[in-house]
Amino acid sequence: MTRRTGFCAPIRVRPDQPSGSREREWKWEIPSAARLGELRWAAPREGVRGGAWATQRLANCYYDTVRAELRARGAAFRVRSKQGVPGELVLTLKEGHQRLGAFHQMLELQSKVACFDPHRPWRCDASAVERLLELVGRQPLVPLVRFQTERSVRLLQGVDGGRALLALDRVRWADGEYFLELELELAPGTAAEPWRAWILALAARCELRPSERTKLARALARAGNAA
Repeated sequence: MTRRTGFCAPIRVRPDQPSGSREREWKWEIPSAARLGELRWAAPREGVRGGAWATQRLANCYYDTVRAELRARGAAFRVRSKQGVPGELVLTLKEGHQRLGAFHQMLELQSKVACFDPHRPWRCDASAVERLLELVGRQPLVPLVRFQTERSVRLLQGVDGGRALLALDRVRWADGEYFLELELELAPGTAAEPWRAWILALAARCELRPSERTKLARALARAGNAA
């Protein structure tokens, strides 16, 4: 990657945190707060150890160019901050979204940085920005939508080495309304098939509905934009 002169440099990540991968996850709508509470007590599938639950409070802002060129290319760019982690932003570039039922896949580039200026994104030396510039060139970004997420998350570790991240999200939209969603994201290199029967059974038992849209698409729809 060509290094650009500017104020923003990437935060170093551990070797087990790849900067780019194919995101693969099941996404389900949770019908009520009561169901969300039940899901916290759901037992992992056989042969899987569940880690302790952790709570994250996330602020999300999606950006695009004035002419919506990212959306036209089927891509999305998100800047996320986490409460209690000052001086760290997570930049994410997603593209190539595909869905089969509740199973979603897309390419994802993620970078941790100390700062980001949407008016001059090219000054940020990060892999997610590198791909952003390949898609739309050197131009400023404008905010599309913002929303808050309170996320309960735990790591599921299989005896076969497979790993998945189970997240229960309570999303607060800009208009003050809420949306509840379960995500089961497979770690890179983890086969989907061993997890499929468990998540489908859990979804049926808790009356979950497949999420047909991403959170960005839902936020845009609420803001009155076609996703």
